[in-house]
Amino acid sequence: MRLACAILGFGLAVAPALAQVPTPAEADAIRATCGGDYLKNCRGVPRGGIEVFNCLRDHQENLSPACRKVVVAVQ
Repeated sequence: MRLACAILGFGLAVAPALAQVPTPAEADAIRATCGGDYLKNCRGVPRGGIEVFNCLRDHQENLSPACRKVVVAVQ
């Protein structure tokens, strides 16, 4: 029973993180729209991973309107 609860708890903790991974089409939209926003807000974050999306999401208030729209749509 404890093992089942631990597994279920782990699954619930991981599920929200997995839900926020952009699809390839969403990642393409972010790349096409948010290049300048990446340079301004997330320059030190390695490209090509979920970390870029998380950084843009965390800096929504500083994003251009077009980039913000894409980031909000992906969430």
